[in-house]
Amino acid sequence: MLALKVFKDTCGAGEGATHYDDSTFKRECCQMTRIFTGILLSSLFLAATLSASHAGGKYARWAGGSLQIRGFDTTAYFKQGKPALGKVGNVVQWQSGTWHFKSAGDATLFKSNPAAYTPRFGAYCTGGLSQQHVINGNPTIWRMHKGKVYMFYARAGARRFDKDPEGVIAAARAYAKTVGIVEN
Repeated sequence: MLALKVFKDTCGAGEGATHYDDSTFKRECCQMTRIFTGILLSSLFLAATLSASHAGGKYARWAGGSLQIRGFDTTAYFKQGKPALGKVGNVVQWQSGTWHFKSAGDATLFKSNPAAYTPRFGAYCTGGLSQQHVINGNPTIWRMHKGKVYMFYARAGARRFDKDPEGVIAAARAYAKTVGIVEN
């Protein structure tokens, strides 16, 4: 009864206001309880989903899910010196990822030594890792350093890399180890 009085007073159901009877109060309490329960369950589901995807601070082997580097041909960085979109017909499955290639020859080249052609740090942003945060790299923003491809989310990260590639790589490597990202 005290809760009813507090609710009525709080909602302005006192003198001169609309009167709430017990059935209206119960209906509104049930509705508020359902809303609160829905919000709580949604929050718990979201928290469980996020913690499962990064259980123990571990991230997926490759950034961006199963289609690697948004369908770009990873051999193009080495052969053409620039990114090029792969084709759906030239596909290689490797380490839980789908890799697209511009030609069957590029797919064969990749199969001969995949580790040589894959971006470092699982295609996560090297600049972000060096600053202790994880974000997917953009396959159109990249740098080649000592025969390895490094991807970046933004051009600013790539410019910072240009000034001190060894320092950025070392910082990215140190943080990547703490969150379970493999350098390659």
